[in-house]
Amino acid sequence: MGRFFNESWRALAGQALRRYFINTIFDSTFVVMGIIIASALAPDSTVRTVVSTMLAASVALGISTGTSVYEAEKVEAEIRLKELERAMLKPLANTDAERSLDVSRYVTAFVNGLAPLVVFAFTAAPFLLTSSVLVDPSVAYMSIAIAIGVIFSVGAYLGKLSGGAVWLKGLRMALIGLGTFAAIWFIQTLFH
Repeated sequence: MGRFFNESWRALAGQALRRYFINTIFDSTFVVMGIIIASALAPDSTVRTVVSTMLAASVALGISTGTSVYEAEKVEAEIRLKELERAMLKPLANTDAERSLDVSRYVTAFVNGLAPLVVFAFTAAPFLLTSSVLVDPSVAYMSIAIAIGVIFSVGAYLGKLSGGAVWLKGLRMALIGLGTFAAIWFIQTLFH
C-alpha cells in the first residue's frame, strides 16, 4: 500500500512540476523579451543596464513563482491529505504520504524558482559575451532569437509529452513568441 501512495504522489508531483515549470519558462522568457526590446533596442542603452535589469526581473520572478508555487502546492497537498484521511478513516500525519507531499512541494518550488535564472542565463549570454559598453542591436536581436529558441524548445517538449507533432507544437509556440516580439516592438516604437 505504501508503494502505491509513493508512486501516486510522485506522479502528482511530476505533473505539478511540469505544469509550473513550463508556465514559468514562458513567463520568464516573455518578460526578458520585453526588457530586451524596451531597453536594449532603445538609443544609447548600455549592456550593464540591460543585463542588470534582466537579472533583477529574473530574480524577482524566481522569488515570486517559487513562493506562489510553494503556497499553492501546500494548499493542494493539505486538501489531498484530508481527502485521503477521510477515505482511509485514519490520520496520515507523519506518514510516507505526508512526507512525499512535502518533498514534492519543496522540489517543485525550488525548480520553478530557478527557471527564470535559466532563461536569464541563455538570453543574457550574447550581452555578457560582448566587449562593447553600448548595446549593439545585433546582440539584442541574437538574444531575442535565443528567447524564441527557448520558447520553441518548450513547445516541442509539450508536443513530445502529448504525443503530438513535436515540430508543429514548437513552431506554434515560436510564432506566439514572434507575435509577442512584434507587439512589444511596435509599442516601443510609439515611445521613441
